[in-house]
Amino acid sequence: MQRSTSVLSLPRATLARIECLTIILAIILSLVAAGRLACAQSPSTPYGSARSMVGSSGLPTPPRSPILSGSENQGPRQHLGPIGKPCVAVNGEARAQTINPRIIEHVIVAKNSCSQIIKMQVCYFQSDRCIPMTLSSYASAEVVLGIMPAMKEFRYEYREEFN
Repeated sequence: MQRSTSVLSLPRATLARIECLTIILAIILSLVAAGRLACAQSPSTPYGSARSMVGSSGLPTPPRSPILSGSENQGPRQHLGPIGKPCVAVNGEARAQTINPRIIEHVIVAKNSCSQIIKMQVCYFQSDRCIPMTLSSYASAEVVLGIMPAMKEFRYEYREEFN
């Protein structure tokens, strides 16, 4: 006689581990299928020759690439307020998910301190996969740039759009 084991007879801890591993595997497979892992390492810049602002969460900010033409003081184009300060402040945060703390969400938080609506593109550093963001007047917004297992540090870049 063959003995069968029912899923319901497994201990709760084992069922929880199986569920977590299933979720992690599903996330990894979806990222691989979408090509995000390969594109995050690509050396191309999403903006061609346009310069972008660079930031990081937990890592040192990467050095600026050398300027091939133009002024040394010419940086990325930004929206400026009435006193000449940049309108947008952007930060990156790595947040652990509540259900599984080993799954990390890479969140971009942006705050607009001006009266104009600002559109921008946010990407992983040197990646061509970008997420659009629209900031209303005097408002904050956040967007999940990506989800990775156990990767708390990430680099990002953004570029404000001008019409």
